[in-house]
Amino acid sequence: MLQTDEMRRIILIAVFLFITAVMVTAFYFAKLKLPGQNTTNVINQIPEDATLVFEFKNDAEFYDLFRQSTLLTSFIGQKKANELQYLHQHLMKEPALKAAFNNRSIFISLHPGITSGNLDMLLLINADGAKDLQQTLNALIINSNAAFETETIGSKTIHDITFPAIKEAFYLTYNDGIVAGSFNKALLLNFLDERKENKVSNLTQLSDQQNKNSIANLYVNYQRFPVLFKQLFRNQNDDFFRFLAGFPASAALTLNYKTDALLFNGFTQSDTSAANYLDLFLKQQPVKNTLKNIYPANTASAVSFAFGNPIGFLKEFDAWQNQVHQSKKANALFSQIKTETGVSIKTAFRKQLDREFAVITTSESEKIAVIKVKNGSELEPFLRNISVDPDSERTRFKYENLPYYLLGEPFAHFKQPFFVLIDNYLFLSNSESGLKRYLENYHQQHFLSEDQQYYDFDQLLAEQSNVSFFVHLPNSVQNLQKNLQPSFSKVFGQKNMGWNNYFAAALQFTASENKFYTNFCLRQKKLETNKSDSTTL
Repeated sequence: MLQTDEMRRIILIAVFLFITAVMVTAFYFAKLKLPGQNTTNVINQIPEDATLVFEFKNDAEFYDLFRQSTLLTSFIGQKKANELQYLHQHLMKEPALKAAFNNRSIFISLHPGITSGNLDMLLLINADGAKDLQQTLNALIINSNAAFETETIGSKTIHDITFPAIKEAFYLTYNDGIVAGSFNKALLLNFLDERKENKVSNLTQLSDQQNKNSIANLYVNYQRFPVLFKQLFRNQNDDFFRFLAGFPASAALTLNYKTDALLFNGFTQSDTSAANYLDLFLKQQPVKNTLKNIYPANTASAVSFAFGNPIGFLKEFDAWQNQVHQSKKANALFSQIKTETGVSIKTAFRKQLDREFAVITTSESEKIAVIKVKNGSELEPFLRNISVDPDSERTRFKYENLPYYLLGEPFAHFKQPFFVLIDNYLFLSNSESGLKRYLENYHQQHFLSEDQQYYDFDQLLAEQSNVSFFVHLPNSVQNLQKNLQPSFSKVFGQKNMGWNNYFAAALQFTASENKFYTNFCLRQKKLETNKSDSTTL
């Protein structure tokens, strides 16, 4: 793979190509239904290291819309858009290929390499009528001046095509009724490896009826996220990574389209035998999210948690704590606090715990935790009695890791935080200055919820959920540049990346029959000259 800045830029947006490409399909396909196309057969042949699989319908009109769409080109740039248009012009319009591929679903899978450091894409299409590609590919050479080679590996054939306008080899092959292509030959060879353990067989898939009625689909393999995050980011300990990396789950989501936003909905199925923190919420009733109303105006990202039954949640939490072998350490700390201060902090805290808590990361990379409590004035004396300076306006816990042992994984960053109780909210921060800045925003009502764009974005989200991830993209730029791997950080800051065109993204999990009903939303910034479009197709 090329290692130029241009190629790194293309790699960086590959993750988003799946979810943004589908936006332009909706203009044309909103009123059409996808025919059944043996989706299972295609997905089951994708190599098992796929992180995301994106499915959309191939039609000539799509590519015209693709060329005209600012939603997509703002991310990948006009140059890459032109290259994809070129591929369509010189590949998909060839009569034999067009007859085989027209109106079929195209699958694009993303494969982060463990050792290569590359993010590679595999394109697949179910096309029983395309078994003999040789004659068609020979025609390509004549019509497009493409360089062409054929290699036989066992009983399989790989076609190597290099178009003059792209100057990078594109590899094609055919296996078991599926045509596959990639710019990475090794990935194509992996596709041809027919060993069962090499294939994605654990992805959640849509029912035939759901697939028939959907415009486009996104399949998510959360278990492969650690490899993806490692390649993109220097720090995998942030909130998003810790909860989503290695999440033993997969999702099948379908598109619901708006002109200025991308929405995917569906179910995430988790392996509940694993000790995963998110599964603590599977049996909880969803709760109306209120903590988002006090996110500060400089919020870069936030993760919030909610549960309808605190007693039930704490019972599940105790079981999780035992599974991850933290119970003995927690009980030892609580016993030490009781011996030294006389405070039964676990009992006092659980008595006052309400149904929501969240961790906020600001644009300055400061973290603020918010825990909703029932009666802050009753809880505060207990907290002050186990603090370093009980009489201080903003004191800190005397004992390390107390928030973690009280509520678990979301509080792993808060070793010995400063705290303050206001309006039945317990606020935590690792620095006194960070807490001070947040309280200034709080008292002056400088909240994200006061911004009209955030309000419009929030209207697209479910009012109730159990776990909600939120990213404010303009506020996250500095944090992302700092946390991205050097090669990606360099290109991320380029003006033509198009990030300024996007406002926010959110991922919501809502418990439903031992699964998570899942909402994903990505929205563009609202331009002053644009009229609001509230119609969902």
